[in-house]
Amino acid sequence: MRSWLVASLLLVIGQVARAEQAPRLDFSAAVATDYVSRGVSRGDGRPSAAVGADVTKDALYAGVWVSTLGGADAADAEVLVYGGWRPDRWGYSFDLGAIGRSYPGAAHRVAAAYLELQASGSQTIGPLQYGLRIIFAPKAANIPGSAPLAPSQRGDGYYLELNAAYELTRRLKASTALGRQSNSYDALDRAVRRRDASYTIWNLGLAYDLNEHLNFDLRYWDTDARSFGSAYRPGLVGGLTARF
Repeated sequence: MRSWLVASLLLVIGQVARAEQAPRLDFSAAVATDYVSRGVSRGDGRPSAAVGADVTKDALYAGVWVSTLGGADAADAEVLVYGGWRPDRWGYSFDLGAIGRSYPGAAHRVAAAYLELQASGSQTIGPLQYGLRIIFAPKAANIPGSAPLAPSQRGDGYYLELNAAYELTRRLKASTALGRQSNSYDALDRAVRRRDASYTIWNLGLAYDLNEHLNFDLRYWDTDARSFGSAYRPGLVGGLTARF
């Protein structure tokens, strides 16, 4: 799967690079009080830092994002390589793409990389934006709170999210999201006698543009899966992102 993932993402990057006009290259850097992904703390409550680069041409895009980790993943970092297509159609903005996640230095190498396929759509009406996001991750789901498993033992992961944002002022925006992470296991279920390892996530926050390059985000996260471990407990996370 890893070789297929690399080939697919390189194809997207190649299409961007072959465009007649020069593609646009953007860089970003971020620091945060914790690294929270879909309601789960990947930094075990410790500060994180990240850098990224994106290349875009018209509706095509590709990029890489690298973040430090400090939590139960027991990895040195999380590396995201992604690419896709963002067309505007019928008054909506769509995003169809693939994300490759890998964890260099992971103690359990068998679960150190996997693929996600995503589709999202959003519409903006005045200061209000609302959207839907769907993610499918084949053979990527581990049981919350357990050690990573071999690909043959892992289940498929599904994520569905409803989100909305409202522009309070030219620089200040409020946003929220409600998501559901579902995992299918089959034999894996029988091995651990846990029939339901799915959970619900929600967040609410404010984002403020300090200037055209700097953005500060303060966000509260929570899940209904606190029994899965400390990584699933609620928290307030602040982050500063620079784009240039």
